[in-house]
Amino acid sequence: MQVCKEGGDANHLYGSSTVRPGSKYQYKSFEAVLEEYNRQNGITNPVVCNEYMITFPKPYDKQLPVGNKGWFKPDDCECGKLAQLDAEYNRYKKAEDVNLSAYIRRSRNVLVLQSDLDILHNSCNNTANGCSYLPAGVVIPAIMQCGTAPACITCTQVNDGIATFSAKYPGSCLLSGRIPQWRKMISSPRL
Repeated sequence: MQVCKEGGDANHLYGSSTVRPGSKYQYKSFEAVLEEYNRQNGITNPVVCNEYMITFPKPYDKQLPVGNKGWFKPDDCECGKLAQLDAEYNRYKKAEDVNLSAYIRRSRNVLVLQSDLDILHNSCNNTANGCSYLPAGVVIPAIMQCGTAPACITCTQVNDGIATFSAKYPGSCLLSGRIPQWRKMISSPRL
């Protein structure tokens, strides 16, 4: 319970499964707590009791995106992500990408209105205005939110995760063939 509390703040109202940066608490994650619990109780099979059995809250830096985060001005991190998308758009746009919205739709399969992106651009570029509210409600898409898990990961990250999982949980259903053809679920990037 203390790990969850140590991972709570204004942006993590339900806490998290890892502590916030700078926490002095001895256990840094649910995983560490459960490993200690298993050690103290003689549980040697990690499949019996492990951190994957607790699905919420997520780690501090991999929170679920907020569906509609749209009345407050984007923070510096969100403006930075918008700038990264702008740079990517300018580098990789195709003829059908008439604007950033079209590019995001094609490359990420995420729908965000160009008018919302314009409001966000204006807000990010207007540092002189002290107002913290946007002139209209806009949806800040998950791909621009900070402190969330990435929307996509690379094939290398998938393979590394499977290798780590396989080493930690030998004999699991992932390895036994009960989940057939899992490699076919990995798809190519759409850029």
